[in-house]
Amino acid sequence: MKRCCIIQNLIIDKFIPVVNQYISLNQRVGYLGEEYAVGNSSFSPDYEGLFEDRSLEGIISYIYIWRIEELKEEELLKQMMVKFISTLAEENEN
Repeated sequence: MKRCCIIQNLIIDKFIPVVNQYISLNQRVGYLGEEYAVGNSSFSPDYEGLFEDRSLEGIISYIYIWRIEELKEEELLKQMMVKFISTLAEENEN
């Protein structure tokens, strides 16, 4: 499975459900903009519980580590593309 899919699945299957235990979607979606507002929540946010959740800390660590690896791969791809474009430019000059 591709790393991007692993991260996406981790966010959808693990991260979001844990966060939902402490802060409802209605409360979080407002940060995206007023057009995304769903309505008022019946629940109070529990930020203290959120920041004390050990499993959430682990999930965030996995996401962070895998994202670092993705960025390394993207940088290598960028370097290869720059080299390829440079080679093509040199061939066009000759």
